Amino acid sequence: MNRGAVLAVMALGMLLTLGAIAPGIAPVVVATPESGSMVPTAETHSLVVVLDTEPTVGEIALFETPTRDRAVLHRLVDRTADGEAFVTQGDANAASDQAAGDPPVSPDQVYGTVPTIFGQPLVIPYAGLVLTNPVFAFGVWALLGASLLYTTTGGQAVRETVAAVPVRVHVVVLAVAILVVVPAATVAAPASVDAEILTTTTATGENPGIVAPGEVGERTIEVSSPVIWGLETTAEVDGDLRIRSVSAASGGTREVTVVNDPVDDPQVQRGTITVYSFPATLPKPVLATLVDVHPFVAGFAAALPIGGTVLVAALLFIDPRLPLRASRKAIQRRRRRKRTDTPHLD
Repeated sequence: MNRGAVLAVMALGMLLTLGAIAPGIAPVVVATPESGSMVPTAETHSLVVVLDTEPTVGEIALFETPTRDRAVLHRLVDRTADGEAFVTQGDANAASDQAAGDPPVSPDQVYGTVPTIFGQPLVIPYAGLVLTNPVFAFGVWALLGASLLYTTTGGQAVRETVAAVPVRVHVVVLAVAILVVVPAATVAAPASVDAEILTTTTATGENPGIVAPGEVGERTIEVSSPVIWGLETTAEVDGDLRIRSVSAASGGTREVTVVNDPVDDPQVQRGTITVYSFPATLPKPVLATLVDVHPFVAGFAAALPIGGTVLVAALLFIDPRLPLRASRKAIQRRRRRKRTDTPHLD
């Protein structure tokens, strides 16, 4: 990647980052759903571009509401009886936000709506990870900075520095990276989905997410994440609901079934389901116990058999005096060729 391409990517990244952290002054607003209320339209951690347009019924809108501590990305499904405000609902939710107790949303509370391309909303799966998680954001900016440095120096200084470092150092760095990156990614990129079960006297029994007082309902939520392919997962729920079961589904997703505790009065019981992913190096009950302590602890414990093995191998079996010989020889050949091709003045 040349310098111009790196600078262009950095400029785009700055624009999107500004749209995520300062929507009031950015030319576009970037939303990153942190729950599954808009699944399958907008998956968790996807990147959704929001433009300052006039909101209309049927569109997906980003709006603020006094009952939530962050902006909400839901669909405008109807207008109130007086026509002054909107009724909103997540595509995956069983009832509207207003049926769950939220006030109607006025046009002044709407940041903007999601544009469509060929009838589909402008949603980029998983791209929001670099905006919502500091670890991912730091990694991306560090990679872009390294690319800019590499292209600026022609790569020669970087190649010579890397080639001069002994092999053991490279392997130790790899081992430490495993021990740091795995738990950091576990904490930074969980898959979270909001679920709710509505208790109401008008329940018909046709929807398991809407139950009558005193009854137990259950909802099965698909939780997707870019980091659960081939990995062991464990789930926890924070809120009023309880997890009944977790099972693997197609496409690298997990199906999490939650149930409510029976209540006598009409109300909404909410819970946030969080799925953490780990290398399958430890038994699942052990990982679940360590997650209760802290997800970082579970991630470090899962990474230890891999990173520890690499580290021990580096310390015991790799000669620290051995440099990356192939790279050094290539650099030496280029230097000799350069000296040979340089004209000399008598």
